[in-house]
Amino acid sequence: MTNYKSLLTILFSVFILGACNSHFDSSETVNGIYSNDKIGWKIKVPEGWKQLPNEHRERWTDLTLFKYSASGLREGFVHTLGIYKGEEDVWNTMITNMEPMTNLPNATEAKILEQYMTALSNGYNSMILGNLNIGSSIDTIDGKKFTRLNVDLYSKKKELIFSQIIYLKIIGGHLFEVIITYNNMEDRRAMLKAFMNSTFSKND
Repeated sequence: MTNYKSLLTILFSVFILGACNSHFDSSETVNGIYSNDKIGWKIKVPEGWKQLPNEHRERWTDLTLFKYSASGLREGFVHTLGIYKGEEDVWNTMITNMEPMTNLPNATEAKILEQYMTALSNGYNSMILGNLNIGSSIDTIDGKKFTRLNVDLYSKKKELIFSQIIYLKIIGGHLFEVIITYNNMEDRRAMLKAFMNSTFSKND
């Protein structure tokens, strides 16, 4: 795969809205297990993976449709767990966020999915990089149905730049979002296995 370091700079400059206002979860990872009480989520971090620096978590998630209001970052939006293998590999990351549903009156998962797909399409296509493919499906994790988006971004030369798997779910009174970005199958498997084996103690 072509090295697209310059593209990463472009992406980070495009999705840089509200960078001074981010909220980061204070929950700690203990013995390799990350826990979040608000949504009752527990996940085992893959061995050898590290916490992703806040600035990278922020920039990847600045494409999130419901993150911003006209006045900036919405109250209660929180960057939760973000992991990567370290060094300069920010192509292979798992980033998670949550936002209270009180910010999204009358929103349903179907409506969120529709508008989220539109936001993704508009955001990536505005960079005029090449072709964008988006598909959706349903995965069951710990007995709960999660909407899954599969995103592939190609260059104008039809080379795959990177792929994303995005999960969306209303749970524990929050819109919960997981963004898995990858450019190789080994890291994809590690991140997917970790998330698919995670648990949730709260209901929708």
